[in-house]
Amino acid sequence: LKTMLGPTFRFLTTAPDGTPVFVLSSFTNLGDVETQGADLSFRWSASPRWSWSLSYSWLDFDPGTATAGAPDALLANAPEHRAAGEVGYTGNRWDAALVYRWMDDFRWSSDSFRGPVDSYGTVNLFANVALGSHWSLGLAVTNLTDEEHWETFGGDLLARRALGSVTLRW
Repeated sequence: LKTMLGPTFRFLTTAPDGTPVFVLSSFTNLGDVETQGADLSFRWSASPRWSWSLSYSWLDFDPGTATAGAPDALLANAPEHRAAGEVGYTGNRWDAALVYRWMDDFRWSSDSFRGPVDSYGTVNLFANVALGSHWSLGLAVTNLTDEEHWETFGGDLLARRALGSVTLRW
Protein backbone atom coordinates (compact mmCIF):
# COMPACT_ATOMS: atom_id res chain seq x y z
CA LEU A 1 0.00 0.00 0.00
CA LYS A 2 2.84 2.41 0.87
CA THR A 3 4.52 1.99 -2.51
CA MET A 4 1.21 2.52 -4.30
CA LEU A 5 0.62 5.87 -2.53
CA GLY A 6 4.15 7.19 -3.16
CA PRO A 7 6.12 9.90 -1.30
CA THR A 8 3.09 12.18 -0.96
CA PHE A 9 1.98 10.16 2.08
CA ARG A 10 5.19 10.33 4.08
CA PHE A 11 3.51 9.49 7.40
CA LEU A 12 2.22 6.15 6.11
CA THR A 13 4.51 3.23 6.95
CA THR A 14 4.31 -0.39 8.01
CA ALA A 15 4.36 -1.98 11.44
CA PRO A 16 6.88 -4.79 12.14
CA ASP A 17 4.25 -7.36 11.13
CA GLY A 18 3.78 -5.62 7.73
CA THR A 19 0.38 -4.02 8.33
CA PRO A 20 0.05 -0.38 7.22
CA VAL A 21 0.04 2.25 9.98
CA PHE A 22 -0.34 6.02 9.93
CA VAL A 23 2.27 7.77 12.12
CA LEU A 24 2.27 11.40 13.20
CA SER A 25 4.89 13.32 15.13
CA SER A 26 3.70 16.13 17.36
CA PHE A 27 5.16 18.48 19.95
CA THR A 28 3.74 18.14 23.43
CA ASN A 29 4.51 19.13 27.01
CA LEU A 30 6.63 16.45 28.64
CA GLY A 31 7.12 17.75 32.16
CA ASP A 32 8.65 20.41 34.36
CA VAL A 33 12.13 21.77 33.74
CA GLU A 34 14.24 23.96 35.99
CA THR A 35 16.63 26.36 34.30
CA GLN A 36 18.97 29.01 35.53
CA GLY A 37 21.92 30.79 34.03
CA ALA A 38 24.10 33.84 33.86
CA ASP A 39 25.49 36.09 31.16
CA LEU A 40 28.61 38.12 31.87
CA SER A 41 29.98 40.74 29.51
CA PHE A 42 32.91 43.13 29.69
CA ARG A 43 33.65 45.88 27.16
CA TRP A 44 36.64 48.19 27.27
CA SER A 45 37.25 51.16 25.00
CA ALA A 46 41.01 51.64 25.12
CA SER A 47 40.73 54.78 22.98
CA PRO A 48 38.11 56.44 20.81
CA ARG A 49 39.13 54.04 18.01
CA TRP A 50 39.92 50.69 19.69
CA SER A 51 37.65 48.49 21.79
CA TRP A 52 37.78 44.98 23.27
CA SER A 53 35.02 42.83 24.67
CA LEU A 54 34.65 39.46 26.38
CA SER A 55 31.46 37.58 27.16
CA TYR A 56 30.54 34.31 28.84
CA SER A 57 27.22 32.49 29.22
CA TRP A 58 26.34 29.64 31.57
CA LEU A 59 23.13 27.62 31.40
CA ASP A 60 22.00 25.06 33.97
CA PHE A 61 19.17 22.91 32.60
CA ASP A 62 17.61 20.27 34.86
CA PRO A 63 14.82 18.27 33.22
CA GLY A 64 13.98 16.43 36.44
CA THR A 65 12.55 13.04 35.59
CA ALA A 66 12.55 12.30 31.87
CA THR A 67 9.39 10.95 30.31
CA ALA A 68 9.53 7.16 30.03
CA GLY A 69 10.64 6.07 26.60
CA ALA A 70 11.80 9.56 25.57
CA PRO A 71 14.99 10.39 27.52
CA ASP A 72 16.20 12.83 24.84
CA ALA A 73 12.89 14.69 24.59
CA LEU A 74 13.74 17.22 27.33
CA LEU A 75 16.98 18.88 26.24
CA ALA A 76 18.01 22.53 26.31
CA ASN A 77 19.31 22.47 22.71
CA ALA A 78 22.03 24.80 23.98
CA PRO A 79 25.46 24.32 25.54
CA GLU A 80 26.13 24.73 29.23
CA HIS A 81 29.07 27.04 28.49
CA ARG A 82 29.80 29.50 25.68
CA ALA A 83 32.19 32.42 25.33
CA ALA A 84 33.19 35.13 22.88
CA GLY A 85 35.87 37.76 22.46
CA GLU A 86 36.10 40.73 20.11
CA VAL A 87 38.57 43.39 19.11
CA GLY A 88 37.25 46.32 17.09
CA TYR A 89 38.57 49.41 15.37
CA THR A 90 36.58 52.45 14.25
CA GLY A 91 38.31 54.95 11.97
CA ASN A 92 37.11 58.02 10.14
CA ARG A 93 36.11 56.15 6.96
CA TRP A 94 36.22 52.50 7.97
CA ASP A 95 35.59 50.12 10.84
CA ALA A 96 36.42 46.47 11.44
CA ALA A 97 35.93 43.81 14.08
CA LEU A 98 37.47 40.39 14.63
CA VAL A 99 35.28 38.10 16.76
CA TYR A 100 35.96 34.66 18.24
CA ARG A 101 32.94 32.56 19.37
CA TRP A 102 33.20 29.26 21.26
CA MET A 103 30.42 26.79 22.15
CA ASP A 104 30.74 23.74 24.38
CA ASP A 105 29.36 20.40 23.17
CA PHE A 106 25.71 19.59 23.89
CA ARG A 107 22.87 17.25 22.93
CA TRP A 108 20.18 18.33 20.47
CA SER A 109 16.58 17.14 20.21
CA SER A 110 14.01 18.53 17.81
CA ASP A 111 11.39 16.36 16.14
CA SER A 112 13.25 13.39 14.60
CA PHE A 113 16.70 15.03 14.89
CA ARG A 114 18.37 13.84 18.09
CA GLY A 115 22.08 13.62 18.72
CA PRO A 116 25.31 15.32 19.77
CA VAL A 117 26.60 18.71 18.64
CA ASP A 118 30.37 18.84 19.11
CA SER A 119 32.18 21.78 20.66
CA TYR A 120 33.32 24.36 18.11
CA GLY A 121 34.90 27.76 17.76
CA THR A 122 34.69 30.24 14.91
CA VAL A 123 36.58 33.38 13.94
CA ASN A 124 34.48 36.03 12.21
CA LEU A 125 35.56 39.22 10.45
CA PHE A 126 33.39 42.27 9.82
CA ALA A 127 34.47 45.42 7.97
CA ASN A 128 32.88 48.52 6.44
CA VAL A 129 34.32 51.38 4.41
CA ALA A 130 32.52 54.66 3.65
CA LEU A 131 32.52 55.86 0.04
CA GLY A 132 31.49 59.45 0.55
CA SER A 133 28.60 60.56 2.74
CA HIS A 134 25.92 58.26 1.27
CA TRP A 135 27.53 55.01 0.15
CA SER A 136 29.46 52.30 1.98
CA LEU A 137 30.77 48.82 1.26
CA GLY A 138 30.67 46.03 3.83
CA LEU A 139 32.18 42.59 4.23
CA ALA A 140 31.18 39.86 6.69
CA VAL A 141 33.20 36.64 6.74
CA THR A 142 31.91 34.04 9.19
CA ASN A 143 34.06 31.04 10.06
CA LEU A 144 37.12 32.75 8.60
CA THR A 145 39.37 29.72 9.31
CA ASP A 146 36.91 27.37 7.52
CA GLU A 147 36.43 24.98 10.47
CA GLU A 148 33.47 22.87 9.33
CA HIS A 149 30.98 22.29 12.15
CA TRP A 150 27.31 21.77 13.03
CA GLU A 151 25.42 24.21 15.22
CA THR A 152 22.35 21.93 15.39
CA PHE A 153 22.08 18.17 15.04
CA GLY A 154 20.59 17.41 11.63
CA GLY A 155 21.40 20.91 10.40
CA ASP A 156 23.77 22.12 7.72
CA LEU A 157 27.50 21.46 7.87
CA LEU A 158 28.77 25.03 8.13
CA ALA A 159 31.97 26.22 6.48
CA ARG A 160 33.35 29.66 5.62
CA ARG A 161 30.81 32.18 4.31
CA ALA A 162 31.57 35.63 2.93
CA LEU A 163 28.90 38.25 2.30
CA GLY A 164 29.43 41.63 0.71
CA SER A 165 27.06 44.56 0.99
CA VAL A 166 26.49 47.96 -0.57
CA THR A 167 24.62 50.51 1.56
CA LEU A 168 22.95 53.74 0.46
CA ARG A 169 21.96 56.27 3.13
CA TRP A 170 19.86 59.37 2.52
